[in-house]
Amino acid sequence: MLPHHTVERLTKRLLAIEADAHRRGWDRPPVPLVIVNRRDTTSAKPSLQIITLPLQTRSAAARDLPLPDQLHQLAAALHSRAGHDRSTGSQVLLCAVLYHDLHATLDELCPSRRLDALDADGRRYEIVRRQNRPYPTVHRIPVFANGPVPATHGGLTDLLAAAGRILTAGSTS
Repeated sequence: MLPHHTVERLTKRLLAIEADAHRRGWDRPPVPLVIVNRRDTTSAKPSLQIITLPLQTRSAAARDLPLPDQLHQLAAALHSRAGHDRSTGSQVLLCAVLYHDLHATLDELCPSRRLDALDADGRRYEIVRRQNRPYPTVHRIPVFANGPVPATHGGLTDLLAAAGRILTAGSTS
């Protein structure tokens, strides 16, 4: 189970990623991310590292797939490479995807930026910034919470498993 201070560090890192995306502007393509806890032999503290993964956009058909399907394809591609890549000795903590969406309330529909994430314990993180608001809202949802699940959840689950196979195979951490 991830310790409380690690969950707090992950939340702060996700907020920094969203803030950086906000500075770059709107209407960017989706970005899948993996956050790992890299063991550095020169430092006593493990460091969080962000790995950005490209979505499969070679064909027009792949670009037109819904985001959850693109995440499943990316996970399958990583899964197929798991035997060919060497371990980095890192622990995969979280997989996330940053994308643009529409946010609906009772009286309006406005563009929003979402960062959906899933950590190694099954905890969900949802960060949403509506285009007309200066600050995002942050939700950390416990492992067994009831309620609506984002459509990206299944793809992030697959991505977490595939990244874990590649990055932690043979690791002693």
